[in-house]
Amino acid sequence: MFKDYLKNLRLEKGLTQRKLAKELFVNQKTISLWESGLRVPEYYNAKTIAEFYGIDKVKLIEKIMEEIK
Repeated sequence: MFKDYLKNLRLEKGLTQRKLAKELFVNQKTISLWESGLRVPEYYNAKTIAEFYGIDKVKLIEKIMEEIK
């Protein structure tokens, strides 16, 4: 699931939700909503996440799509 994937990426980097939010130019509540599965990032944010973590954008978007099915 995307929410778990995103949280694991954050924890592997040793980041708090607040620090990740600052890096992605969103607020901490947004990260919390993503990690709880209540929301998923829009395309622009997904692209930013992929670039920040150095992961394939397509893979990340596939994870997001699995979450909303």
